[in-house]
Amino acid sequence: MRRKIFILDATIIPLCLSVFDWAKLQSRKGAIKLHFMLDYDGRLLVFADLTSSKVNEINISRQIEYPEGNILVFDLEYIDFNWLYVLDSKSRIRIEFVQLDYICAVKSISKDLPFQTVELSIL
Repeated sequence: MRRKIFILDATIIPLCLSVFDWAKLQSRKGAIKLHFMLDYDGRLLVFADLTSSKVNEINISRQIEYPEGNILVFDLEYIDFNWLYVLDSKSRIRIEFVQLDYICAVKSISKDLPFQTVELSIL
């Protein structure tokens, strides 16, 4: 069975505070945050949510229903051990990236060990 890869991330969208006064990020800056999940294989947007720029990524990620038995890729903003435990108990697989300064691809997935390992190659 081929597992699908889902990418979970968020980005800040800067806004002009004089026009969008409700989007206050700092005293002189405005922004909103786009939280999204992409289906890597189909290159499709699976989930999107616009929030205040001050909403943490983990708060939104807890509300999403994830496809079971697939690979979920995310960065350190999503590290919450209670949430990771819930994902693990529902047979989700996860890969954590410390930084996404380069593009990685899943090279192989090994099931031989008592735990699942994923080998990455840098593109």
